[in-house]
Amino acid sequence: MINPQRNVRRPAVSFKPIPVPDFLQPDTSGRTYARRGNRRNSNVAIEALQKGRTNEFRQFDGCVRANIIPACLAVMLDGQNLVHCSSRLKEDRNLVVVAVRQNGNALKHASDDVKNDSDVVMEAVMQNGDALQYASEELRGDFEVVIAAICQNLDASQWALGPALANLQDIIELINTNFNLNGSSEELRNNKDMVLAAVRRGANNLAYASEELRADREFVLEAVKQNGYALEHSSEELRGDREVVLEAMMQDGRALQYASDGVKNEPMTVTRLNGTYGHAREFLIGQPAYVGEPAYALPSQVGGYPIADPRF
Repeated sequence: MINPQRNVRRPAVSFKPIPVPDFLQPDTSGRTYARRGNRRNSNVAIEALQKGRTNEFRQFDGCVRANIIPACLAVMLDGQNLVHCSSRLKEDRNLVVVAVRQNGNALKHASDDVKNDSDVVMEAVMQNGDALQYASEELRGDFEVVIAAICQNLDASQWALGPALANLQDIIELINTNFNLNGSSEELRNNKDMVLAAVRRGANNLAYASEELRADREFVLEAVKQNGYALEHSSEELRGDREVVLEAMMQDGRALQYASDGVKNEPMTVTRLNGTYGHAREFLIGQPAYVGEPAYALPSQVGGYPIADPRF
């Protein structure tokens, strides 16, 4: 099994699941918590779950299974408990993330909208590659999702659809080379989606892409959005393209070092450096007078240029 944590970016999910509490104490007394009179009591449900009685969650009334607190604890202990949660909670992206991090196949019970959420599906396939079968058809054809699934379980390739299925051999080749295009087939080095997947994991991979791709403006724009350092390996013409350089800087300000001399000291470039990317000033040529101006100055105040100046 290939470790997906090594090669596949982890999606930025703002919700962090609660760690398994230390106070969980298995109850071997044979007591039934979800008996008549208690089935509408969320506190009893929480107590049962704290005692490890996850199988009793389904026996509580719908009002309890629609309560986010016992539901979150239930899916944290067993992701498959998502099937017993209310329809509203199955649409809750954060709750589903908790469930699929415990059991990727819990994605099966999520709402259709959540199954089409790339971040949630990525979490699921990184836990269990076979969860790919429960993703939306669109995401089953998404290269990044399919790559993550196959990295976790090679057999997950059977669930790929659309573009990913058509490029399945290239995907497997890319994974087998540990996302290193050096020495890969010419077909792979000319495949935009495969090269982008490789560039996300290492900017140097753009150096091994075909000359055609390295000179393709739209492709390089997408590449530097994924990894600003890819600018180094783009064509000389594109390293002098202001939009390409600024996109690279938005991903990592230090990508400025690979821009052509003509772009480095343009007013717009320096304005960006005054804001978020001040640590990259060392790559400027000389020290323009307007480097020290306020970071959040209005365009009409930057470098003495009027607001109508096309450079802004």
